[in-house]
Amino acid sequence: MPASIDNDIYGADFTLGADTAMNRIVESIDHLSSTMRSHQRIFVVEVMGNTCGWLSIMTSISCISDYMLIPEDPPEDWKKEVLENIRFAQKHGKPGMFIIISEGSIDKQNIKIQSSEVVDFIKSYNIDVRLLKLGHVQRGGPTSAFDRILGTLSGIKAFEELFTDLVPRVVLFKDGDLDLYELEHIIEMNDSLKKYQQEKQYNKIIQLRGNLFKTLHRIYNTIISNKKDNRALFMEDINLKLLVQDNIHLKINMIN
Repeated sequence: MPASIDNDIYGADFTLGADTAMNRIVESIDHLSSTMRSHQRIFVVEVMGNTCGWLSIMTSISCISDYMLIPEDPPEDWKKEVLENIRFAQKHGKPGMFIIISEGSIDKQNIKIQSSEVVDFIKSYNIDVRLLKLGHVQRGGPTSAFDRILGTLSGIKAFEELFTDLVPRVVLFKDGDLDLYELEHIIEMNDSLKKYQQEKQYNKIIQLRGNLFKTLHRIYNTIISNKKDNRALFMEDINLKLLVQDNIHLKINMIN
């Protein structure tokens, strides 16, 4: 029964602890929203996840962040992209903004992007910015209802497996159901993820993250592109029509 707030286990849509951590991050950002608006301030929020951007991408969609950095999708020029998003917000009168950065974020050269580096870059333009490192707050606190249910059902599934063959297996939650997968295969695929990162094969990494991650990544990029095209100035202005109008995959899989 894998437990990881990073949600970085191959084949699993959710691992134990990930939903609780995500809720903790969203709560923290929600509490900052009023300060962000009243002071017209930028917050750079560093999120855990190691080399997996699941927490960051889920948080970015939940909290309508204006920019996001994750290990699976390194930017060509993060400084240019950050500044463009800030200037866009300023031009259209948005009172502050959130930038979410996964702790394992890298650029195209596999060079780590530090959250403090992002803050220092923004400060160099005399822009009011603050860094929020949630740290181990993400690992603590009351367990979410989803994680309680997932843990209980996973335990029952694992107990039932004790009375079958002795092939080592893991219980994973995938596509809305719990199933058993050979441990050796899961370990091999996790090792492949590390190999692909070293080889800078980011498309393969996203593929191995699973269908849920791919869909979330596609949705966020669609939202960002709509914003840049002025069809929705801010993340808050996005509606379902704007989200799917130029995305055939989303039309087929989410509307039909």
